[in-house]
Amino acid sequence: PLTLEPHGRASFGHKKFLAVGRFSPLHKGFDILIKAFALFAASNDEWCLEIVGEGEEESLYRQLIAQEQLENKVTICPFTSDIQSHYANASYFVLSSRWEGQPLVLLEAMAHGLPIISSDIPVARELLSDNGASVMFANGDVSQLACLLGRMSSLNDWETMSRKALDFSHHFDIDETCSK
Repeated sequence: PLTLEPHGRASFGHKKFLAVGRFSPLHKGFDILIKAFALFAASNDEWCLEIVGEGEEESLYRQLIAQEQLENKVTICPFTSDIQSHYANASYFVLSSRWEGQPLVLLEAMAHGLPIISSDIPVARELLSDNGASVMFANGDVSQLACLLGRMSSLNDWETMSRKALDFSHHFDIDETCSK
């Protein structure tokens, strides 16, 4: 079940992609995301990327951000007990993981109205397929992810995807889950 109480709602106007997770070796694919964002940002100056997390790969990500000259566009924030403010102040949630168990962050993000951009991994495909609130890229494909960032940054139907994300997340409310 979704046990996080949402506070606030995402907005397309924030022009921010958000990713959340621990910085463990190669797992979350934040290196893929940073490289894809660099390709996207080369022709788009309005959007930014925020990554919330901590762990042993943080220095690697900071080096990659500096190498791509994205210090003014990509922010790394430490874990927080108020993750809701990060969800509510974003426009899209990006799951760039190479593999996952049950990505609860997807449900937390959708509970704040965030449409999802996800790597096409089995658990994400099972959870998100045909919900109308998400798009997927081939696992590990930097250029395909960059193209999706570009496509989603100019999407005219963000509000519909956001509403579908909210509706979908309600299926995982704790009361709904307990009643099942």
